[in-house]
Amino acid sequence: MPALFLLLLLLSVFLISSLPHSHHQQEELLFRFKAVISKNDTSLVDWTPLHHFCNCSAITYHYNSHSVCAINLSLMSLDGTISPVLGNLYSLRSLDLSNNYLTGTIPPQLSQLPNLWIRSLYDNQLQGTIPPSLSACRNLYFLALSYNQLHGTIPPELSLLTSLKYLYLVVNSLTGTIPPSFKNLSTLIELDLEGNKINGPIPSSLGNLSALTYLNLGQNHLQGPTPSELGMLTNIVELEFFENNLSGTIRSSLTNLSKFNRLDLSIN
Repeated sequence: MPALFLLLLLLSVFLISSLPHSHHQQEELLFRFKAVISKNDTSLVDWTPLHHFCNCSAITYHYNSHSVCAINLSLMSLDGTISPVLGNLYSLRSLDLSNNYLTGTIPPQLSQLPNLWIRSLYDNQLQGTIPPSLSACRNLYFLALSYNQLHGTIPPELSLLTSLKYLYLVVNSLTGTIPPSFKNLSTLIELDLEGNKINGPIPSSLGNLSALTYLNLGQNHLQGPTPSELGMLTNIVELEFFENNLSGTIRSSLTNLSKFNRLDLSIN
């Protein structure tokens, strides 16, 4: 009996020490994250060992599960890079680092956040490509990477984000074509790809996005006619196709859309 008790005690100690969501481990991860995003402490003055991170206005901490569930550092004038250690905050649901001066690339380790709903990294100075591994965040419904310096093609793997409702990739240097597999994003409400270098035709498969209300493909290098399948977008309100190389006529199928009130085909 004493041997069994000792075994259970050792097992419990092992399990507690190995928990990825343990309080002290999360605290260490957050301070490692902070160490590379700011060259001074003025913008995160209340995030120090002397003032517990749970009380920091930028951190939302769930006391019942003892886990960090949200980080909001928008408009903090932060520089530095995004540390891959954030990928170990497995309970994180919202990550907002928008409107800063962050550089470097988007760490593929952020794909290790299965519970993430919101990821907003727009208006920084991020470079590199969009990691295809982001498709592992299957609960993601808001992804904003606009106003950065991202290049390369749009990963077709993003079409695996079947819970995605809002996708913003505005003003980057993305090239290639719009993935036809985007037709699988059946819950998508807004898709904005304005201000890139995307070429090829507008995929007719976008007509399958029945939930879509806003589609902006302006200021790209798209060619060919607008597909008649866009007339299947029964919830569409606004189509922005300005400043491309589109040709042909305006599709009569668009006139049957009851919610449709704006079409911009200027400078084509």
